[in-house]
Amino acid sequence: MTLTLPFPPSTNTAYATVRGRRVKTKRAREYAEHVQFLCSVNAWCDTWIIKTQELDVMPRLAVTIEVHPPDRRRRDLANMEKLCVDAVFSYLGMDDSLIDDLHLTRHELDKPHGKLVMTISETDGG
Repeated sequence: MTLTLPFPPSTNTAYATVRGRRVKTKRAREYAEHVQFLCSVNAWCDTWIIKTQELDVMPRLAVTIEVHPPDRRRRDLANMEKLCVDAVFSYLGMDDSLIDDLHLTRHELDKPHGKLVMTISETDGG
């Protein structure tokens, strides 16, 4: 399954402490809602949900994320995956702890907004 997703806010700005609790910021919640909407209009996502509901054991997964930044600013590549993975896996009703193989790569710019291309596939389970 391959999804093209909007460029996420940095994980550094995605959480705030409110009354001693760590919560997602408004910007992070809006990003997750937008990603889940994109999943809802992608027929592949629904096929994936139906397929996994029929299994006795959830498959082990590999996730590849191609990061296409909107500009040349310095960014920590590791901050690109958390929000998009959480949003997609929440929509799929799956736990992201099923990921055994995770790859992030930086690619050419995608002006003006940037994008992520996420591919999810089953692994050998091994």
